[in-house]
Amino acid sequence: METKDFRYGQYYQYDGIIFKHICIYCDNVIFHHEGKQYIVDIKDVEGVPVDEEWLLKFGFEKVEYIDGLLWGYHLPNFRVELNEGYLVIETRCSKRNWGEKLHNKYYVHQLQLLHFALEQKELTIING
Repeated sequence: METKDFRYGQYYQYDGIIFKHICIYCDNVIFHHEGKQYIVDIKDVEGVPVDEEWLLKFGFEKVEYIDGLLWGYHLPNFRVELNEGYLVIETRCSKRNWGEKLHNKYYVHQLQLLHFALEQKELTIING
């Protein structure tokens, strides 16, 4: 990762430890986990893959069709479909219409960035 990939309050991982971004100093990321301070090279930090657990933590509602097939996960103006490691993200561009779909492999911090850019609200953990 590079410095431009970091934003305060977003989630990343290092050596299996998931952490909320705290500080960048030179080419190091500084964070705390279980009472210990870590200072690690920025290149050793990775994104956290988005999965159902993260979507539910962020308050997305799991939406299924009547016959039990999973459609996706919804917030009021934002919906996501998980598809073999990729996300299909769609945002509401008006009260009636949904905008174009974005297909890509996203990490938690990227989903947080996209949500903030489109909704002007932070995507934070509310369940868990």
